[in-house]
Amino acid sequence: YNALRAQVVLEPGHVLTVEPGIYFMEYALQEAKQKKTLSKFFNWDRIADFESFGGVRLEDNVLVTESGIENFTTAPRTVDEVEAVMRGEVADSVALIQRRSDALQGA
Repeated sequence: YNALRAQVVLEPGHVLTVEPGIYFMEYALQEAKQKKTLSKFFNWDRIADFESFGGVRLEDNVLVTESGIENFTTAPRTVDEVEAVMRGEVADSVALIQRRSDALQGA
């Protein structure tokens, strides 16, 4: 658990932020590239395509429940959802939730 910020046993009622992300930081990539033990795990040609990108982090605020979690975050996650937002078909979280509901019902 040395990388976790909250070193506690999660219990129902706890609320936390889950923040997976990927970042293309030149100094970190150069260090990894120079170390043979790390370098072998990277596709350097593909990484070159993203060097100017910076990175992305997806945050979810979740409530720990008896059976798992309840995700409080509503944001486009799939390619279809992101493209729908870009086309103007989804303008807010209510529309996104409705789109997901329709998809589940086969509409």
